[in-house]
Amino acid sequence: MLSMSERNNFFTGKPVNTILVLLLFFILFMLVLSCTLSRTGISQETSKDQPPAKVIDEIEFTFVVDPVKTSSEPVKLELCIENKSADPKKLTFNSAQKYDFWVIDSSGSEVWRWSHDKSFLQIIEELQIPTAAKIAFIESFETKDMTSGTYTAYGEVMASPASILLSDRFEIKK
Repeated sequence: MLSMSERNNFFTGKPVNTILVLLLFFILFMLVLSCTLSRTGISQETSKDQPPAKVIDEIEFTFVVDPVKTSSEPVKLELCIENKSADPKKLTFNSAQKYDFWVIDSSGSEVWRWSHDKSFLQIIEELQIPTAAKIAFIESFETKDMTSGTYTAYGEVMASPASILLSDRFEIKK
């Protein structure tokens, strides 16, 4: 049992810890909210009800791509990682690059890659995923120079020892 002075120190003696915990919960809440809101109302060519997904060790990876765009609109790509386990999970990365996105046209030529002009530190990093938490990686690219047609977008989580690769198709119309 805690004495009265120990209880006071627990609740009021560490304001920095309380602020950090509240900040962490706010960040996790915003990540969950952004992942949930971005999935609303977006249908996929591969499955009308669910975006492409993989589940590995109770971690669900989903990939959401805007289904149809005109050549003047950017395309948004989103990789979501959700811990479906009752325990926290950890992903390990061999560099600071945690994900990548790229797009190929119907002839198999790459037309865009997110990481093309970026460099990443070569360090081992771990990403902790709390129970029931979602993390989203979101990028977009311009389509103004793209022709009408069907394209395949890829999203990859660069985890070690095996990366997770998902893909889906989208269409550009003029």
